[in-house]
Amino acid sequence: MDGKDLHTDEIYDKVENLHVKKTGFLERKVVKKPWGSEEVVVVTDKYAMKFLNIDAGEHFSLQYHKEKMETMLVVSGCGKILLDDEEHDLTEGKIVHIMPPSTHRITAVENLRLLEVSTPELWDVVRLEDKYGRT
Repeated sequence: MDGKDLHTDEIYDKVENLHVKKTGFLERKVVKKPWGSEEVVVVTDKYAMKFLNIDAGEHFSLQYHKEKMETMLVVSGCGKILLDDEEHDLTEGKIVHIMPPSTHRITAVENLRLLEVSTPELWDVVRLEDKYGRT
């Protein structure tokens, strides 16, 4: 992966520094996660875009958002999403749209790469269950 490795706190505590305010080229920011990594492509005052790379057998926390809306495209791999207590398959090309406050958790059956476009509230995560001990 290209880009500078950053810890989650550096990204979300200083999210204003990621906001793009002019036309030009951007540097992708790579954030290591216990389940894989995020590649933050852009954050503006209207939207954010990032790639989510989930390692086979790993999953996100069971979570919801108070404000953040997300749309995810499966770029490669396969997995499952638990969306408001219903499980659905995620396969290449499938698109899922998540409105607040829908609960959701994504699990990678094999290495899974998603493209996420969302509203810019990257810090808006309420974790209900997390096997990595995050709150």
